[in-house]
Amino acid sequence: MPEPLYSREILRLAMSLASDNEIAEPDCEADARSKLCGSEVAVRLKLDRLGTITAISFSVRACAMGQASTAIVKQNAVGKNCADIAKIENALTGFLSGEAGLPTDWPELAELAAAQAYPARHAAILLPYKAVLAAFAAASAE
Repeated sequence: MPEPLYSREILRLAMSLASDNEIAEPDCEADARSKLCGSEVAVRLKLDRLGTITAISFSVRACAMGQASTAIVKQNAVGKNCADIAKIENALTGFLSGEAGLPTDWPELAELAAAQAYPARHAAILLPYKAVLAAFAAASAE
């Protein structure tokens, strides 16, 4: 039997987004939506001249797992660039699909481990990464 999906820490992470401050004049923004579950994540980024995130804000309409994953990105993304986010997203995708171990770059990702047994939640968990990568793509297209 898989471990419970919604732990106290997952719910705490999900609730931590309630105090997200919107960035008034972002350098780039994007959104991502899961066709599977209907979850939506919108992100706004401030970037330095080297393309490193200096500020990040989210708007989220997702299950607690999607919200918790977004909170983990928010806690860890400042100081990271597109390649850093892509690396974590690839590692997390590999873990969720059972092809790799749990990424250790961001320790909070361990809170998502139970979700590996719930494929219906994988898309929501990956949405904040997809949104951030789309925002980087939008920035480089300008």
